[in-house]
Amino acid sequence: MVAYTLDLRDRTGGALLKADVPFRALTARWVLNGPGSIEVEFRHDVDLGGAVLGTAELQLKRAGVVIWAGPWLSTDVDPRGRRIRITGEGLWWWFRQRLVTTNLVYSSVNQHTIAWNLLNHAQGQSFGSLGITQGTHTGANKARNKFYCAAEAPNVAEQVEAITEYENGIDFAVNPATRVFDTWTPRRQSASGISLSGSTVDSLSWSEDIREVRNFVTAIGADECDSILVTASDTGLATTYGRLHGAIDAEDSDDTKGEVTEVANEGLASMRNPRFDASVTFREDGTGAPAFASLIPGNTLLLSDSRGYSTFTNKLLRMIEVAVSLDNGLPGQAVYGLELSSSGV
Repeated sequence: MVAYTLDLRDRTGGALLKADVPFRALTARWVLNGPGSIEVEFRHDVDLGGAVLGTAELQLKRAGVVIWAGPWLSTDVDPRGRRIRITGEGLWWWFRQRLVTTNLVYSSVNQHTIAWNLLNHAQGQSFGSLGITQGTHTGANKARNKFYCAAEAPNVAEQVEAITEYENGIDFAVNPATRVFDTWTPRRQSASGISLSGSTVDSLSWSEDIREVRNFVTAIGADECDSILVTASDTGLATTYGRLHGAIDAEDSDDTKGEVTEVANEGLASMRNPRFDASVTFREDGTGAPAFASLIPGNTLLLSDSRGYSTFTNKLLRMIEVAVSLDNGLPGQAVYGLELSSSGV
């Protein structure tokens, strides 16, 4: 069985403060295009190696390999219950605390390069180095025009996350073991080879929602005085649901009809289908449980369920969030939780 251990390092993930800290319970989460989080409960008399709130990094290891890393951000103490609970967020959290401090202008620059340049800009600021380096880009190149005005104090993480919202945008991840920033266009999406069934997992719940469905999408050009308007539509879908009309800004376009049309088509493609979300849990040592290495946010799996008022078979879904819950770090006791969605598939 594979063991999980927790280390405490200094704020930048460098010097080791305390190795293999014993814990009562721990839950770590990895989120697509986000920081993820961690919650750890200790005995009240735990030795944390002199680490204190705000100056230490939590690193969770599986079989000796770092699988989660991020800053220690809060502490709750329960003297009567004789326990301490600390929480943190993944390395991406740091970029949510950074602003663009000089004007940055990009004309026909690949979007993944823009994203990295924003991170590099943040790490170049005083007290800003995190030791995160540029990794690899997988997929197509997509050039965009961007202007970040320092006078508006744009948040670095928000600007990168905005690029993920485009139909042909990016997915990204900061590898906790190597501290590299990797990107994918248009999706971090590979078949995981996982097939799950409601009859074999520990728990399964799911929902469907059409509130965000649009079968007419109008893209609005960047010119404030005389904008180009282009509408893309799916009349077959409109026959089924009725007219569901939405508008999106094409502010990132060159304000030509061709560019605005592309934005309209991208918007329609991303909003034409009902959203299907599911939550699944299963034990690491459960029969047929997927290997941890295959649980990667962004990748796809097949889900089936023959119970309830409706049945479905081999529904293709993306892993949006992966969680592992541990009890004292005991081998084989990990419980995996997956948040799945049809969004972006």
